[in-house]
Amino acid sequence: MDATDPMHPFDLTPVPPRPLWPAGMRALVADSNRVSREHLCAQLSSLGIACVHVADGNEAAALLRGTLDFSVLFLDIQLPGQDGIDVFKSMRKGRAQPVPAVLTAACFNTRERRKAAQAGMHHLLEKPTSREQLAATLTALLGLDTPAPAAAPARTDPDLHALMRGASLLVVDDNPLNRVLAREMLEPFETVLGALDTANNGRDAVEAVRRRPYDIIFMDVQMPTLDGVAATRAIRSLPDRQDVAIVAITANASTEHVRACLDAGMDAYLGKPFHRQGLLDTIRTWLLRKQARPAAQSQEFQGPQAAAPRPAGLPEELPGLDLADGLIRFDGDAAMFRRFLLAFHEEFDDYDSEILLAAATRDFDRAAMLAHTLAGAAANVSACILHTKAKTLQEALQARTLRIKPQLDDVRQELGRVCEGILTVQDAPRA
Repeated sequence: MDATDPMHPFDLTPVPPRPLWPAGMRALVADSNRVSREHLCAQLSSLGIACVHVADGNEAAALLRGTLDFSVLFLDIQLPGQDGIDVFKSMRKGRAQPVPAVLTAACFNTRERRKAAQAGMHHLLEKPTSREQLAATLTALLGLDTPAPAAAPARTDPDLHALMRGASLLVVDDNPLNRVLAREMLEPFETVLGALDTANNGRDAVEAVRRRPYDIIFMDVQMPTLDGVAATRAIRSLPDRQDVAIVAITANASTEHVRACLDAGMDAYLGKPFHRQGLLDTIRTWLLRKQARPAAQSQEFQGPQAAAPRPAGLPEELPGLDLADGLIRFDGDAAMFRRFLLAFHEEFDDYDSEILLAAATRDFDRAAMLAHTLAGAAANVSACILHTKAKTLQEALQARTLRIKPQLDDVRQELGRVCEGILTVQDAPRA
């Protein structure tokens, strides 16, 4: 794997209307808390930065000794094995040019701050992070100049409209809500796209590619019938379909998982839950490459994106939902977020009963897949607690645990709380 190759699969160079970082950035996130890892990776993805995450300090240190190149490190101060500061110190000893690093923690005390400074770690970030805090930290870490605040960018970009004219996109995901989400995010461009098709499993995706050449395929990895890895291999074997860009959509950005995707023939990956800007940046990147147009090195750094507006058309609060994070994910479009919340309620209101039925019949694979689907959908609507509980249930089912009642009860209670809250937006005024 050659990380310096400009066509390297990890080189997911975003070319947004407001470029943020140097091209081809890749981050290593080390955090023992799964939710924290996934949250930070989702934010990095929304900023156009590819991400690999690990849960152990020793594994992070091994990756830094390996062949993968990283542009920036996010190291939790408390890690199994080596802690974040020790990982940074061992990395500095073995490199002439150390990788810039950020130390993360829920809260830093005076002793920890002193220890970090003595080790040469001067950029500290407290969790949970906002997108703006993360962008500001990266700006300082990379020594970029922060320009004067600019007006918030328009949600419809004329340059991107022109670039997408006639392009054909395929979204493959077994979760119908994710397909709806992608369509909603791309709705402003449907009039210029040549095609915006969807498929609910890998087998249907292969058949769709047989019928029509696509410019970009967004491929879910975990699907029934035929998973994304097998579907990618099948597509790569088709004649005259070698130039299609295949982007994995996955919540699992572990090293092994990413390698499996790339080995199958995928070109890049987009972390779940994905953000609207991250999706558009990815489309821009691969369409520009397809047209062999130069990347926008001449464009200037524009600084962090403006904070999401207040939730117009939505209640001030909804139980179990982080409205501010959700609005950031939908690029501040409250009306779109509202429609997606109602679609979530329609699809998942009684979903726990389906999981229970599959578990009761000892169909643990189907039950685990259902829990996985729920976890992904919960992340997309920023239902963080439900996402965590659904992931815990999924892991119990994958382990063939017979006593899943506590985990299932947790999911049922939290799902009911979220869905009951979503019902209140039906009568809310539209934005």
